[in-house]
Amino acid sequence: MLRKYMDDDLRVTQQWTTQGKAFRDLVLAEEVAHVQRTYSVAQRYALINLYYSTKPESWESQSGWDEFIFTNECSFFGVKICRWSARGVEVIKLDLSDNGLMGTIPEELCLLRDSLEHMILHSNNIGGSIPSCISGFNNLETLDFHNNILNGTLPEGLMFSPSLWDVDLSNNNITGGLDTLFEGENSGEPLALGLMTFNVDSNNLTGTIPH
Repeated sequence: MLRKYMDDDLRVTQQWTTQGKAFRDLVLAEEVAHVQRTYSVAQRYALINLYYSTKPESWESQSGWDEFIFTNECSFFGVKICRWSARGVEVIKLDLSDNGLMGTIPEELCLLRDSLEHMILHSNNIGGSIPSCISGFNNLETLDFHNNILNGTLPEGLMFSPSLWDVDLSNNNITGGLDTLFEGENSGEPLALGLMTFNVDSNNLTGTIPH
């Protein structure tokens, strides 16, 4: 049942990878008979991958994350808003700002593309690149990763994310051209016309945003 969410990723069979650790913990949770599952398996897998990918031993608070087998996501530190749906509990707002996160943002976080509306990870020490699939989030309104050590390029086509209204990627080490924001498979779609804030200051970017 769980594997359908993993896209046949062989890393789930390797216990030293973050994917393998997350998959192992999900199987354990399924085996705890007295715990009624009220969460989306895909969502749980995505969040546990984030936990293991950002060096949990460095977190200021791990409350709920380190005992997830016995609780749902709404009890996790940093989960600010949840709602119930036919799929169970959905995380709407995730705010782990200034919590000592290190490591990288895993691609698996994009399994939250249909529910997450606010992704706030600023003021940590997160490196690596921003997953390209961030541009495919259907309801994302807030994307705030400022004050980290992110590198790589901007997510292709980010400016076509329909719900975006607040983007802050400032004070990182992101490189490349701003034109990347307007490229990709969604380039024929309407722009994020509701965008109120867009801050990419203090990076290594080139070019301008077209009017």
